[in-house]
Amino acid sequence: MSFRNTIFLCFIIYFPLSLVGQGIDSLSQEVPTDILENIAEQVENESGEFDNNTFLEDLEMLNQIKINLNYASIDELMQTTVLTELQALSIVNYVKNYGEFKSIYELKGVIGLDKNTIEKLLPFVEVSNTQHPIYNWKDLLNKGRHTVMYRYQQTIEKAKGYTEPEWYQNRWTSRYLGDRTRQYLRYRYQLLKGISYGITLEKDPGEQLFQKDVKLRIDYVSAHLFIENRGIFRYIAVGDYEVNLGQGLLMWQGFGVGKSVSVNNIKRSSEVLRPHTSVIEDNFSRGAAASIQKKRFEVTGFVSYRMRDGSSIAVDTLTNDNLEILSLQSSGLHRTTSELANRANTKLWTTGGRLGWSGRLFSVYINATYNKLGAQLSASKDLYKKYTFYGNSLFNSSINYQYLGKKFYFFGESAVSENGGFAIVNGISSRPTLGVTLSIVHRYYSKKFQSINGSAFGESTVSSHSNEHGIYAGISFKIHPKITLNNYVDVFYFPWMKYRVDVPGTYGYDIFHEWQYYHNRKLDFYARFRYESKARNINIPLAPITDISYYKKSSFRLQLNYRPSENWTFKSRGEWSFFNDRYNGLKKGYIFYQDIGYKFPSGKISLSGRYAIFNINDYDARIYTYENDVLYAFSIPAMIGKGSRAYIVAKIRLYRNLDLWLRWAQTFRNDIKVFGSGLEELPKNTRSEIKVQLRYRF
Repeated sequence: MSFRNTIFLCFIIYFPLSLVGQGIDSLSQEVPTDILENIAEQVENESGEFDNNTFLEDLEMLNQIKINLNYASIDELMQTTVLTELQALSIVNYVKNYGEFKSIYELKGVIGLDKNTIEKLLPFVEVSNTQHPIYNWKDLLNKGRHTVMYRYQQTIEKAKGYTEPEWYQNRWTSRYLGDRTRQYLRYRYQLLKGISYGITLEKDPGEQLFQKDVKLRIDYVSAHLFIENRGIFRYIAVGDYEVNLGQGLLMWQGFGVGKSVSVNNIKRSSEVLRPHTSVIEDNFSRGAAASIQKKRFEVTGFVSYRMRDGSSIAVDTLTNDNLEILSLQSSGLHRTTSELANRANTKLWTTGGRLGWSGRLFSVYINATYNKLGAQLSASKDLYKKYTFYGNSLFNSSINYQYLGKKFYFFGESAVSENGGFAIVNGISSRPTLGVTLSIVHRYYSKKFQSINGSAFGESTVSSHSNEHGIYAGISFKIHPKITLNNYVDVFYFPWMKYRVDVPGTYGYDIFHEWQYYHNRKLDFYARFRYESKARNINIPLAPITDISYYKKSSFRLQLNYRPSENWTFKSRGEWSFFNDRYNGLKKGYIFYQDIGYKFPSGKISLSGRYAIFNINDYDARIYTYENDVLYAFSIPAMIGKGSRAYIVAKIRLYRNLDLWLRWAQTFRNDIKVFGSGLEELPKNTRSEIKVQLRYRF
């Protein structure tokens, strides 16, 4: 480590500690950054930018129009993302047993809530003896909030994809058709628990701003109308919307939790219908849906028709429609001629719904979905995809259930697909004694189970609902009023082959351990260790068959958070990563960074920034890091190689209803001469990016 980096490391350890004892404690009224980081860490294995901002908008709206604790339901409290089902039940039971809250500070008397949890919950809740109003149509259209937002984003260095094409091997090389900007424009009108309507337009870097043969000539256009609580109609959706059924075995289009640092947040919780407001282009429904509730009974139905991207194999020469496709694509990128050829070329009809009964403590629903493709999905030649869905139609059904007890809750879903494959996931979380919470999830996803829109709890970071058996156990307990231990162990088995695993019957395990020290609102610290092992192909020259190796990957993290006042925040982190298999030896790396945030006393300007140094000698040892970004955006880059990274974000209140965000970020690599590869190759060893975002609310 160089002298400069040694000085930097000493600074990030010493500087925040030198400020301990300064500042005044007060209640924050903003969405806490650690909540956003916790959410981001649930997708931290997906490098890049995370754009499912629907739930982020809901959090911000809850921050403005808070949940009344005296009339809150368990589902409403779960929307804060802070509480477990048991903690939400404890709040509801407190009101039932002791009457209405008189003060927000009575939360200290609720069983299962510690000081740290309460302070994270405060920005989203209030105490009032007035129930949330039922709006008439005039109020629906006049008491909400209009939001117009525009975002501009660009990489400063010009990648190869934006240069002039070259003549190579008797053909012109491929290049991007559009410029290197990413642009995003959105209008939305919203009244919490009443109505939401809006339109979103977006183009990705490399895509043309205006495209021929595209409706409205914009690459991505999404519009929605969503109405809540109108008579017997709990929800009415027209346009683009999301459907979330059970625990995700059949259909889950919203944000869903998996294994994360919140070891007891194991259950997927969301409203069955939600408006689609993000720029995720593949996983949403387009059409109409409604949910009818009469006392404890509910009926939900939906119909969707939309065009999906598909890899064409055969095309009807008369109608130009796809006859056969190799796969459905999910990137949403249409930058080159070949990517444009796959754009919106496959019809997909989806219909289904649920029928069920929901009581205060027990609920049960029967779910069904039917998908019909306008082209034949071809069977893959890859042996590991032998049981993957192919054809042009698929029917699925399931039953999901939940029971809330005094000190435990049980949930699950059992599903079957048209080919006879089945999947089962069940979980239980309990609070056996004060300060201890235990959670267990068992999953049995047969190798034959098929679903197009499913995404359930499992080992996979994207879609884990087939070819997996496993059991997860997590426990959180307070060994001291200021110290909490969080642990989980997940053991899993794959009956059939997987991507990069050409042998059936492999297994793996994942171990997580964390010590949290919460001194007060100004100072907290944690130490985190994770260890996992899975199989992977090993290519041995001249070997008659493919061999596998069970690699071991471990990481260790130390983080200190310090908030000396309402104006200053400091975060220091060091993380080490190790990867080893029996053929390639040890791969390792580290990253150290210092975050500093400052909010001006006027409240009109806030700044946050980071400087990081890293040295990671292989992609297998990569380290993902969450970064602050402009509103409704997550940045989660993967650190590889040797170098440094810095960014700064500024939020400026220009006028009462007009906000401006500015972001600059740069990665410097001193171990390479060019950055990236392929069409994303940059001519220098740096990659710099700027973002500008404007939001006007009225």
